[in-house]
Amino acid sequence: MIPVEADLLATLGRLVEVLEATSTSYALIGGIAKAAWGRARATRDIDIAISVDASGLTTLQSTLAAYGFETTTMVGSTDADGRPDIFVAKGPFGVPVDVLVAKTPFEEDAVARSVPIELLGQRVHVVTAEDLVFYKLLAGRPRDRDDVLDVIRAQIAGGRPFDWARLTRLSGEWEIEDTLAAVRKEAGVD
Repeated sequence: MIPVEADLLATLGRLVEVLEATSTSYALIGGIAKAAWGRARATRDIDIAISVDASGLTTLQSTLAAYGFETTTMVGSTDADGRPDIFVAKGPFGVPVDVLVAKTPFEEDAVARSVPIELLGQRVHVVTAEDLVFYKLLAGRPRDRDDVLDVIRAQIAGGRPFDWARLTRLSGEWEIEDTLAAVRKEAGVD
């Protein structure tokens, strides 16, 4: 079970209400998603990817505000229709929600391939284990690398299928083949 504070759990519940109320396609992608595919670790925020057009984003942001979320930061470039790369919304219980707006084919596909599961007593959508690994390979922080190794090892130990062909294709498209090769070696796959 993921170490979770009551405020994080309440924020997740409220966030899922908003996403469902606005019919927003989403997937959890951060530390909470890791709990679905590996060992749980403490986290202080909620990370999600969403797939929306400009109109859907406007609806989502106004509904978030109505539910007590305050957009505090807009990060990255906006595309032709004004969508940011990421925005941060502080939940009504003080928990930040990092919202990645899917723009690339990988991001759109990761949201579309998300898996509905029961996690922390709630029905949520999480990215597949492979897509979580890829997101974390792209992020490249030491904690992300630890998460990648843990998820891969958990899939192997659990005898669960793992789509290496997808990761190999994506790493080629994003030019991070060496990073994937190093992680495979460290995880004992190669």
